[in-house]
Amino acid sequence: MKKPFQSAALAAVILPLTVGVSEAVVIANYDFTAYSLTNSVGVTPGVTVSDFSVGNYGDLTDNGASDNLRLSGDDNTDNSTGAAFTNGNFLSFSVTVADGYTMDLNTLSIDTQVTNAFQYSNARIYTSIQGFDDVVDDTIAQIGVSSGGGFQALTTNIIDFNGDSYLGSNISDADFNGLTDTTVTFYIPWVDNSGSDTRYSDVDNVSLDATVTVIPEPSSAMLLGLGGLALVLRRKK
Repeated sequence: MKKPFQSAALAAVILPLTVGVSEAVVIANYDFTAYSLTNSVGVTPGVTVSDFSVGNYGDLTDNGASDNLRLSGDDNTDNSTGAAFTNGNFLSFSVTVADGYTMDLNTLSIDTQVTNAFQYSNARIYTSIQGFDDVVDDTIAQIGVSSGGGFQALTTNIIDFNGDSYLGSNISDADFNGLTDTTVTFYIPWVDNSGSDTRYSDVDNVSLDATVTVIPEPSSAMLLGLGGLALVLRRKK
């Protein structure tokens, strides 16, 4: 039979170990099924995800099929990233991590397909962490047809936030780790220079993977220390 002291010590150790648990999960996914702009995955504790925004492009139903976001040449009249931001022609979504949690971003995945782009139809991806003051140096990644035009088959673009593979020199992995009590917005200005409204770009399955951790409260950390001390003292008896 366990002594009361032993049971109390064991409980003091086990309870705090449930705090501070990390889990890598998909916290946001937009598949645009049935014209929906909402996050299609379940709620992650400590994280709030916004609806997907199409900016001044209009309603999703204006842009193509019911299972993706289609931006036609008529929508993409801007021929520079700066003009796209000035005119509000950019895609975006936000994730907020609450106080008491930390969030490390792992990967951002975006499916794209471009049809008959005469010159280019692409996007630079930015976040609110570094902003977009410098078109090149603040860029996380570039997706779509960047030069040469033509047809691009369905392509899955994966941005690794732990790979230091960003286009912009102002971006580093440290920007996306240990986030707490903050909101991160992703901006995707889609630029088109095809010269025809018969050409279009499809965007689908925008998915963000992150590791979310509960920050132990001071009382929990103290209990963990006391529990460990109790076990040490017991072993010395």
